[in-house]
Amino acid sequence: MTTFRCPTLLPLCFLLIATLPGAAQTSPQSNQIFIRQLQEKSSATDTLAIFRRVFQALPDEVYVYPSENYYYWDLFLDGIHYKGNIGLFAHLRAEGKVNFGYYQEVFDPLTVDNYSGGAEWSARQGVFLEEIDPLQYRLSFEGKAVIFHLNPSDPNPDPPGLRSHERLVGTTTDESGVWFDLLYDTLHRHFFWVLRESEGASEPLCQVTDDLWVSSRTGFAYVADSLGPRMILCGVYRPNIQKNTWYDGPFDQLPDNQIYLGQLDLRTFLLDAYPELTGRIDRYGHFLDDPESRVALASYLSYGDLDSLAWAVESCRFSTSSFPEFIYYLTQDRSPEQLLDPAK
Repeated sequence: MTTFRCPTLLPLCFLLIATLPGAAQTSPQSNQIFIRQLQEKSSATDTLAIFRRVFQALPDEVYVYPSENYYYWDLFLDGIHYKGNIGLFAHLRAEGKVNFGYYQEVFDPLTVDNYSGGAEWSARQGVFLEEIDPLQYRLSFEGKAVIFHLNPSDPNPDPPGLRSHERLVGTTTDESGVWFDLLYDTLHRHFFWVLRESEGASEPLCQVTDDLWVSSRTGFAYVADSLGPRMILCGVYRPNIQKNTWYDGPFDQLPDNQIYLGQLDLRTFLLDAYPELTGRIDRYGHFLDDPESRVALASYLSYGDLDSLAWAVESCRFSTSSFPEFIYYLTQDRSPEQLLDPAK
């Protein structure tokens, strides 16, 4: 099997500014506020200045939903739309290190340059990270302190429909608000993602064919398991991957807090699937020779239109002899480059 890498210390995903559950009622966002934000002037032009602007605007407590501990933010400065994250990554926070990344959103990142930046900070730069408990941290900068509540890591029970040759690796919360179970197929030595319908934001599913469904909100596409009550992720809408939106797929949201607390041995699963990685990765799947990258579990298609996706699903079904084999070939590992451009 081919191993794919994805960078982890750069702004891979979009932002989600979240307060504690139940802290405030959802409010509509008006065009008036949008235009006023666009007109706002600022002298924030470098990474530290943008971090200062973001951090000073945070409430005293925030909740980090995504499983890889990205706290996403969204900001307009001088008519430019910035998106990024404050990362309290499991493999760095014990060292008091905080990651900050951002980029400019543009209408077409394939043809228009979008400036990006980022940094890794610690007490040496005046950014102080203090552990309150393993899933609660206090981040202090220039006299202001914010408590970050990280995603609870309690292991979940096996999901419905789990077969004898499948193992639950862990449950993840995607930045889209969707929860997924990451499963491992011991027969084919292969990872794939299954929607955990009992948790997270609901997926409003629309039926495309007899067994293909797509979410009208996220664009995530699923095949219905013919032998069990579950929906298997088979596709992510390609423009969302190209624009790096909240809906770019769960490949970058592994259950890191479970790994951090010793509740999950991800490396054992990775080495079973990719024996060539022996001695080359840490327990999170980061490459020892390139710590800013980790093994990418992007086991789904990217699609540009539903007709093409439906054709791919049906072609795969008719060329396989069993449902497990069908899922294996349909959810083959794809590199980030293949997801952006299937011609590769």
